[in-house]
Amino acid sequence: MKKLMRYFKGYVPMVVLAPTFKLIEAVFELLTPLLVADVIDVGIAGGDLPYILTRGGYMILLGALGFAFSMACQYLASRAGSGFAAAIRSAMLRNVDSLSYADLDGVTSSSLSTRITNDVNQLQQGASMAMRLLTRSPFLIVGATVGAALISPMISLIFLGVAILIAAGLYFIMARTSPYYRRSAKQLDRVAALAKESLTGARVIRAYAKQDFENEKAKRETEELARISLRANRISALLNPFSLLIVNLGIIGIVYWGGFLAADGAMTAGKITALVNYMTQIQLSLVVIANLIVIFTRTGAAARRVNEVLELRNTLPTAEERIEPDRNAPALELRDVRFAYCKDAENSLDGITAAVRAGESFGIIGGTGSGKSTLVHLMLHFYEPTGGSIRLFGRDVRDYPSSQLRELVGFVPQRPVLFSGTIRSNLTWRKRDATDEELWHALESAQAKEFVERYEDGLDHEVAQNGRNFSGGQRQRLTVARALVGNPEIVILDDSSSALDAATDARLRAAIRKSGATTILISQRAGSLSRCDSILVLDQGDQAGLGTHRELLATCPLYEEIAQSQRRETGGIR
Repeated sequence: MKKLMRYFKGYVPMVVLAPTFKLIEAVFELLTPLLVADVIDVGIAGGDLPYILTRGGYMILLGALGFAFSMACQYLASRAGSGFAAAIRSAMLRNVDSLSYADLDGVTSSSLSTRITNDVNQLQQGASMAMRLLTRSPFLIVGATVGAALISPMISLIFLGVAILIAAGLYFIMARTSPYYRRSAKQLDRVAALAKESLTGARVIRAYAKQDFENEKAKRETEELARISLRANRISALLNPFSLLIVNLGIIGIVYWGGFLAADGAMTAGKITALVNYMTQIQLSLVVIANLIVIFTRTGAAARRVNEVLELRNTLPTAEERIEPDRNAPALELRDVRFAYCKDAENSLDGITAAVRAGESFGIIGGTGSGKSTLVHLMLHFYEPTGGSIRLFGRDVRDYPSSQLRELVGFVPQRPVLFSGTIRSNLTWRKRDATDEELWHALESAQAKEFVERYEDGLDHEVAQNGRNFSGGQRQRLTVARALVGNPEIVILDDSSSALDAATDARLRAAIRKSGATTILISQRAGSLSRCDSILVLDQGDQAGLGTHRELLATCPLYEEIAQSQRRETGGIR
């Protein structure tokens, strides 16, 4: 938790004032039993009504002031806690956004979602409770014990014994529940992952009639989460009755011992009442501390999980200063590129070499798992090659700052991703200040202008989450348009026309070629790449061929097999 304290920056006055106000309220609360003792021993014993009313007025005043300071503390603690949580969430999102694909491979998206939402909420609750009660409750316990010692040093030994017994109980329960809360957090990640899979794959689940199977799996995971939580809660539930038992025994001891002292004239009824009130204050404070222990145990587990995300670092080397591309060099050059996802794993790519001049179109084809998308991710510097190099306009991709690399390259991923908002907000991702004219031009090139024009609100038409209010082909064309905004010099289309018909696909490729951009097309269809200036054929990560469509038909058996099989399939459909 100490590592997260820096996120209270900007809220330091609130963090200081909130517990201070709570301590002032506690002081007023500690003075009240002394006033009660005076009312009993002086006012009631002497029949002095004005004295009783005066002391009663003081108690009302202390209660009102205590309430005002308590409300001020609540407000400041809530403001500081909310700001603290917001700062942590922003830092987590910034850090996650800065990570490479390789760094993110070790953390599941469901776990990240749980940590950014549930765990940060737990931190916010823990921070607010700490400001409100962490200082107040111990102060009341110490203050009540000191007040009891001033009234009767001998009876104050009962207070000391009660404190020791309850502290031992707190330590035992905290030590037993901490492991369960850590296991509960991990199990919650699994439940969140299962829920995400069920929601995103709902159509597939229904298509295969696997609802019962998925429900049974969800039942097992949620029951395991409930089992772990119940174990922790059963142990935590012992704290309140244990504390109440010890405190009530202490009250019995005070009354019993105080009765003997009162019989000897060494103690008055008012002082005994004050001691009982102090013990009651200790009892209430210990109940609060018991609940705080449970909250802080969970907060500690959440803090460790949040810190794990904040401590992730981008392991890819990134340049800081912009460099000047060499326009006379090839737009893309692959030099003996090799790559493996894990240190001891086999290469997913091995010895890939090719060059593409500016303005040319370059196709990449191969079977499933041949390394097509992996090669694209290396071009975009999402991963670091384990051997060889990739150069854009004569410069290694590692020498480009990330922002400059994104300006040079427009990327359309294999799976079209749109974000909730409007068509305009989605298209301006590459260039925030793009004009409407630029956006419409990009839509026209992407063959999306026609259907966008049909909307009354045009560019301001709403986009639902994940673009669900568009068809698959419309989503693909909008993501292509997004990549074309700002006129990138290289456009990478990773099998991003699979939902388009042949005519629309052809018009799209012709429009991109007309823009003068270097085009890199990844496709499963040989017909889509037949007009490319050169085509790279991949086979299980190896380079099986390189050349034009005609050259590969004559020299590359794998490419010829792919082309012929697709011609047969097309003929069969006809």
